[in-house]
Amino acid sequence: MALKRSSIWPWKPVPQSIGKQSSTDTTIHHNLRSIISLAKAASTLELTRPDIVDERVVEIDQGRHLLVELNCSTFITNDCKMGRPIVLTGANASGKSVFLKQVGIIALLAHVGRYYTKPSIIITTFSFVPARCAKIGIMDRILTRIRVDESVRMQDSTFSSELKQVKLITDTCTSRSLILIDEFGKGTCEQDGLALFSALIDHLGSKCPCPMFIASTHLHEIFKMNLVDNPSLYQYLRMQVIKDKHGLSMLYRIEEGLAQKSFAIECAKESGLDQEMVTRGKKRTAQTAHSRP
Repeated sequence: MALKRSSIWPWKPVPQSIGKQSSTDTTIHHNLRSIISLAKAASTLELTRPDIVDERVVEIDQGRHLLVELNCSTFITNDCKMGRPIVLTGANASGKSVFLKQVGIIALLAHVGRYYTKPSIIITTFSFVPARCAKIGIMDRILTRIRVDESVRMQDSTFSSELKQVKLITDTCTSRSLILIDEFGKGTCEQDGLALFSALIDHLGSKCPCPMFIASTHLHEIFKMNLVDNPSLYQYLRMQVIKDKHGLSMLYRIEEGLAQKSFAIECAKESGLDQEMVTRGKKRTAQTAHSRP
């Protein structure tokens, strides 16, 4: 049925108060849905409400990585108490990257759903994190060098992309930043990798005050060769492993100390690599060890 012109003309503007009320109702509706979703997730996934403080601190008790936990039968929780910058070492496939990511995810989730009257004053909290309890300082950004997205379109090598990520970190970090670095320096020769990784942590550690950061590496020679300017500045953690006659067992637990080996050959064997290649790899490892000065 055709409408008569008189039924739709002249147009009458919607009162401004009605538009504002509708916008307000929509905002309230979305906020309520968000809060309910967070609460349901907290109940289902055993999340807890963190303490957010105006300090430079990261304290996590029994932290978890939700996505990894949902895809494995048993997940090993780990604590993180970052009183000083952390250098993390450990065998290949021992859980270093998962630990870095779960710390970053917990820090990010802790800042979700918060309202501030001033940058350092919190008036309402709605966030939940995968940990038994957590105390997180207010952060201005979370900067990572964990993975590189490769693409022909980017026209960058993997190592060049890593360097650009590190440049962004060093250019933009502040004392309120959380920095997560996973095996920087592995994309070049060992000598240059040692130099770049030690230079990076020394650069970050020399800032006053220095940012909060965790840096993982397989370049254990850095500390044997005393390439770090101020070794006492850092907290040294490693992933627990057991090496016995039955093979290599990953415990996925954090403990204090420096790892002495990466157990790459043992990991290759556990992954099902051809035995001839594993045996040859052991011989080459022994040869290179004896050829070093």
